[in-house]
Amino acid sequence: MIAIIDFGEEHTSTLVSMLEKITSDFIVTSNEVEICRADKVILSAYGDASWGIKKLHLLNLFTVLRIIRKPMLGIDMGMHLMCNNSGEDHYSCLGIFQASGIQFDYSAGGKNKGFSKILFNPDNLLFKNIGVDDQFYFEHNCYIPRNDLTTSVVDSKEIIISSSLEKGNAFAVQFRPEESGDAGKKVLMNFLEFVH
Repeated sequence: MIAIIDFGEEHTSTLVSMLEKITSDFIVTSNEVEICRADKVILSAYGDASWGIKKLHLLNLFTVLRIIRKPMLGIDMGMHLMCNNSGEDHYSCLGIFQASGIQFDYSAGGKNKGFSKILFNPDNLLFKNIGVDDQFYFEHNCYIPRNDLTTSVVDSKEIIISSSLEKGNAFAVQFRPEESGDAGKKVLMNFLEFVH
């Protein structure tokens, strides 16, 4: 069973709609016991990381998400929540990935929004059966620079942006698979099928 962390946000419904096309074996929950019983966890969040971290503390999930050793997929701001620090206010995050977010320069537009290709290693589990011309939907105002945990980057950007991270059985993507059509669906399927 997959546990999707319930932040009480409407955007979860888009992710749920996409997952329903793949499996029925998931729950949307903020219950610590249900999360610990799940085989895999999806941490999907939009907006700013400071709000997300405060919400995890309010739900009493911050510690459990730091210590569980089951496969986890962070999506969008969920990727930043899994890092050391956020890009906005340098909030301490879960620390699963030894990386920190950086805010885009607002004078230069301050955001990455829209569909982009990514450069990736085709042997990576998340990107099995993904084509080099597939595009993914991004919408974020902070980014993770390329680092030792980066498994893909956004193609054709002046700043080299990590579009995915991996460490052991912890994975994260900056893009939103649920808004990325068939390519995004494949990424979710790969996480469910190949990651153990």
